[in-house]
Amino acid sequence: MPFCYMQTSDGRTLDLTQLCGEKPQVIIADQTSDGDILTGRIINETQKTVHSIEVTYNVVGLDGKVIKSSSVNAEPSTLNPGQSGSFKVHTIIGDGKLRATSVNWKE
Repeated sequence: MPFCYMQTSDGRTLDLTQLCGEKPQVIIADQTSDGDILTGRIINETQKTVHSIEVTYNVVGLDGKVIKSSSVNAEPSTLNPGQSGSFKVHTIIGDGKLRATSVNWKE
């Protein structure tokens, strides 16, 4: 997932990095979706300690459109530079797919 992006109404993600430039961030390093469960790992690539880390995720329908968007807190809630954490979502999705889309945090 790029640092600077726009999500269209039909669920596509457009990379706007050329407009925004790159800066260190907390990234989604990997994610696995298995039915109604989404798990993943985040890494703090900033040079600062971050806290109150939230991972935003979407439920995407078979047609590729976003059905639902929500967020979950990552564990641990504070990461020093270079540290990793994890997240887990359990929600009923029907025929859709779960996908982590972004990370928000406070410094």
